[in-house]
Amino acid sequence: VLLDSHFEVRPLRIRANEGIVENEITHVMVEVDNPTSTKWMRLERSFGVGGNGEGKNIYITSGISAGKRKYFTYDLVTGTGGDLCDLAPLNNSTSVVVPLSNVEQCVWIYVDECTEVGDGVRSGKIRVSYGSINDSGEFIVNDKVDAQGNALYPSIDYIIQQRLLFPVQYATRQYYIEYEEEYLHNFDADDSYGQTEEEGMQWGLPNEQLSYDINAIMTSKGTWGSVDEDIYDALLDYSPKYDFYLSRDVVESKWTWRIQSYDDLIHDYNGYKFCQEIIQVVNGYGEYDKDDSNNIDVLQLDEQPESAVEYCYNKNKRNQNGQVAWASNTDNLKWYLPAIDEIEEIVMSQYGSGQYSYARFIDFQNKFYWSCQPAYLNNYVFVERLLGDRHGQYMIDDISRARATSVYYEDISGQGPGDASNYTQIHSGSTGYTKYIDADYSISGRFTNTGQKDVTGSERFSGSNNSESWTHTLTKSAPEEGNMPRTSKARVRCVRKM
Repeated sequence: VLLDSHFEVRPLRIRANEGIVENEITHVMVEVDNPTSTKWMRLERSFGVGGNGEGKNIYITSGISAGKRKYFTYDLVTGTGGDLCDLAPLNNSTSVVVPLSNVEQCVWIYVDECTEVGDGVRSGKIRVSYGSINDSGEFIVNDKVDAQGNALYPSIDYIIQQRLLFPVQYATRQYYIEYEEEYLHNFDADDSYGQTEEEGMQWGLPNEQLSYDINAIMTSKGTWGSVDEDIYDALLDYSPKYDFYLSRDVVESKWTWRIQSYDDLIHDYNGYKFCQEIIQVVNGYGEYDKDDSNNIDVLQLDEQPESAVEYCYNKNKRNQNGQVAWASNTDNLKWYLPAIDEIEEIVMSQYGSGQYSYARFIDFQNKFYWSCQPAYLNNYVFVERLLGDRHGQYMIDDISRARATSVYYEDISGQGPGDASNYTQIHSGSTGYTKYIDADYSISGRFTNTGQKDVTGSERFSGSNNSESWTHTLTKSAPEEGNMPRTSKARVRCVRKM
């Protein structure tokens, strides 16, 4: 069994087969081999029967996952205690004995996340032995042999391997990613959990305005001169929440001073922060929640994520209430969906001068990967202010689309995957900015002179011309390829913060 680097829970289902002599084999022991050196793997019988979790409200009660813990809590396997101490840690649960019959029994294998970095695996062993219970209540292995000296009921060893946290490097930035995409797999033949469609999953969060409550703005310097600065100021009056755009999306460098003044507005290479803000918005922290059905919060181990952000968020360990306790300590939030500039670098990391061989992840080729960032539209606004009306262009969240990227591979040079010139990336952040116009429309208005002055201190209108009428038309334009509907399916690769 090969597992990924984040925590895992796997079932070992046991029932009697033909050929078992009932009076010789009545029980089965499942144990972690060499548990002292395999502290990252522990066992528990369904519903904690016979253990310190029995009778506690910490188990899934129905369905194929019945008997499994609701949540993988912070110290479930290690039992280290502290503020996030589990109600019934499994640090001493290295062996489980279950009765053997025609009624299926289940032992759950809990594997802690691996934070060791490298291109390899760590290995552990689960041993299953057959025997019975003696008068003292102890499990005794049946060691009978046949005429040739072969064990009649040999023990079975299952090798559990877990990927180390895989590092990828692009330029000077280092990322640590999951090696597999679990929504493509189904590890338990009896369990329907998880998506099996190879094209991935939806970005989700339909109709959620994730940036500003009314106008999510990033003004672009155009033909309106200093008026655009007033537009920017005016839109900030609408109580901005957050801006998921990148500083490289800003057309003019003159806006740099504003970016520095509003530290939470714009970030490069910061999907970790973006994901925190998305979770806050969709969970209704403040007045910005638009749709309660999109909440990202408590998700049991038998429940399916409904968005790409939630898919990565669900890889984080929880407290006893099923929450990722990062409100007071963001260090508890580890796994996240990368930003557009981050996923662009991750999918390209194997095709340039990266640390590992070319084309290591052929999964990345010719497939789109989601970022955590919504797409946005060009828009136009007319704002009434005390010092005079203003109008100008800005950008707003597209509530139906998000940003993705892809790497196309074609052996044009004939040199195969080792030639970086055979790879073409579809940018969704560094070129084109994923901004477009969804329809043709016009906006018009009139400025009237009432002794107003512009931002330079000059009178807005002079002489007999005491008013100005204007009309501005926006022409429909198509989104670039990496600007995709949130209902489309694309791949997801989660990143872990170290």
